[in-house]
Amino acid sequence: MRLNSLALRLFFSATTWTVVILVVTGIVLSSLYRAAVERAFDRRLDVYLRALVADVATPEAFKQALLAAKSIVYGDPTLPNQSGEKAEQILASAGLLDALKGKLRIVPGQAESQDLIAKGEVELGLYNLSEIPEGKGLKIAGPVPAPLQLSTTYEGALMSDGSVPQAAREFIRFLSDPDARAKWLAAKLEPLADH
Repeated sequence: MRLNSLALRLFFSATTWTVVILVVTGIVLSSLYRAAVERAFDRRLDVYLRALVADVATPEAFKQALLAAKSIVYGDPTLPNQSGEKAEQILASAGLLDALKGKLRIVPGQAESQDLIAKGEVELGLYNLSEIPEGKGLKIAGPVPAPLQLSTTYEGALMSDGSVPQAAREFIRFLSDPDARAKWLAAKLEPLADH
């Protein structure tokens, strides 16, 4: 067979296209398979997480969950107005701070501590609800029960000597608009019921 014969050229062309089609098909099928496996894994993980998530609905259940945990992480309590400060106050008001000393891990970085939970190196974390991204190995057990809960309240006011009072007024109206309530709740923040 000659190198420039029509049959040889057709053979190489068909072989080349067959290889290209097989490679593209392999890439597409592998991507689809990976996505299906990840979705199935996420569904199974969610079922397991729901079964494993601690019951914290009542003060007694909250205390029992903390006492049963092998390890608990929260932010640095020396930083003012942060979740670590509030976590330590909650543990103290529950009468558990001393009892849990050996289980507590203080980690200054929120992302780092959440990674510890996601990897299973720590069982529970105490953080503001709005700071917890669900997924990626994290599951919200629930808020601290009402008698032990500490809330952070934010207030807005107009400065008497503000340079843009109309914009400030509009911003405060926007923050307190009843139509914004769903957005606050979606961000895991609790707007005041009436104002």
